[in-house]
Amino acid sequence: MKIEIKHVLLYAIVPAVIAGLFTLVPKFYEVFFESKAELRYTYSAGPQIGVDGLQQQVTSIKISNTGKKTLTAIRIEFSVPAGVLVAATVENLSGLIVDSKKTDDKLIVTVPKIFQGESFSISTLIKTEAEKINPKILVRSDEVLGVFDESKAENSSSGGSWLSSGISAALSVLAMALGALSKFSKGTPFGFFGDRRDVIFYIALSTKCPPLIDIVRAAREEMTYMSFADILFSYGRDLDGRLQYFSIAGLQCLVDIDSEQIAEQSKRVARRNLELLIGGQLNADQLNSNVSINDALIFRDHVDSIFSRCKKLY
Repeated sequence: MKIEIKHVLLYAIVPAVIAGLFTLVPKFYEVFFESKAELRYTYSAGPQIGVDGLQQQVTSIKISNTGKKTLTAIRIEFSVPAGVLVAATVENLSGLIVDSKKTDDKLIVTVPKIFQGESFSISTLIKTEAEKINPKILVRSDEVLGVFDESKAENSSSGGSWLSSGISAALSVLAMALGALSKFSKGTPFGFFGDRRDVIFYIALSTKCPPLIDIVRAAREEMTYMSFADILFSYGRDLDGRLQYFSIAGLQCLVDIDSEQIAEQSKRVARRNLELLIGGQLNADQLNSNVSINDALIFRDHVDSIFSRCKKLY
């Protein structure tokens, strides 16, 4: 089968586009249409400073409504195990109603409601005897739990990951489809050269046997190498010695095709039929040829030489 541009478009590119769309559409819907609740926070800490055997550190937490829904009953708990919370302040630039309660080692901040895009920050001063300060942070609302946001850069890269996944899905389908088409064509990629039908038809023309040529012409893409080998064998058994050479030559041409470009079973059938016609096994010279059908001129020259030689021998 000769694979044309329309085959590549229909069986490779279109399925790849569809696969990519099926991957992207749900995410597009989620990003642009679905109202998703999302509560994120960032945490940063300054350097630890040792004073009189105690470690002191300033920390900052920023809480943001990054989703598409209004969040209610937001609660932040900031605690310092085995430490002291010296001071805490809330920076509220959005005009939110903020309530905070502080003890020696814990701070609780509550906000009744945060609209989409609103945020506020909490700054603290911590003191502890431990060498390393590890505060505990809990952020939640009635709708969702708070998610720690490591960096804005990471957010932006993850935002593009769904797009890259869609492209990857499309490319995977495209690669598999092109590979299947290439294998199906039995020649070079996409079958533009070394097409099976062209190979069979040229061998048939070289026999100068009108009935055989008509059979191949009528079969079009349906003719396989194995079927052609059996047809040549059938003609070779029924013809007299003067004309039998063209069946032998045709089978030899099939045996000579590069093993990467013809099915192993087809090549074995061609060899079997050829050995039955010549009454013996093929010698090394007859088996070692691996002629590529990718170069149409080289292969046709090889076919011509085989027919010329067989005509003299048989």
